[in-house]
Amino acid sequence: FAVAVEDAWVLVAGSAGWGFQMRVHSLLAHGAKAIKYFAFGPEWAFPGNCWGDDVATYASQMITAHTMAADAEALLWPGVKRRSDVAILYPRSSQVWDLWETAPPGSGRFPKGLVDGGNKYVDGETMDYFVDADFIYLSLTLGWGVDAFWIDEQSLTAEGLAPFKVVIVTEPHVPLSAQKALLAWVHERGGSVITTMGAASFDEYNTPSSVLIDGLGIQRKAG
Repeated sequence: FAVAVEDAWVLVAGSAGWGFQMRVHSLLAHGAKAIKYFAFGPEWAFPGNCWGDDVATYASQMITAHTMAADAEALLWPGVKRRSDVAILYPRSSQVWDLWETAPPGSGRFPKGLVDGGNKYVDGETMDYFVDADFIYLSLTLGWGVDAFWIDEQSLTAEGLAPFKVVIVTEPHVPLSAQKALLAWVHERGGSVITTMGAASFDEYNTPSSVLIDGLGIQRKAG
């Protein structure tokens, strides 16, 4: 588990000294056993935007965070995070086709690369489904106290879905085998699938697919 000192101090902490500890202790509470810190830099290359040459700024915060963690180490070290019965599918197949959409064959354009959910410009390209997933997670965690569990496409099997009661799908491209597994999980195990607009509209090969949507009885309306 890695912590960017800039993120922990500037984006999370702001002027509040407890922000750094909040970032570190959040990782520990989610099961992290080792933390690696890194700082962007050097300062001369990114003036005012990095702490690489200013150890004194965050060193005291690191000491405080580690001292607090040490006091609870007997509980934290053997602790295992409780698995939630609510899962969010982490988008993967759709990322491949995002590259194609930004620079389709014959367009003469060069792929811009992927913009992931941690980038503040995530909604500037075609990855709105990542924004959906991120904010659903935040809403569940902060608004409802539901600590949703992230799962990948490979976990969409009978065995992988067994621990969950709800699975949230936002990505447009879901492998056909995964769509069928989700559908079987709903009908045979009583699971619930929540989808956002356009979710599961294609398979992993960018071929239109309605296996999951039709099987769930979801009606699409143009608008």
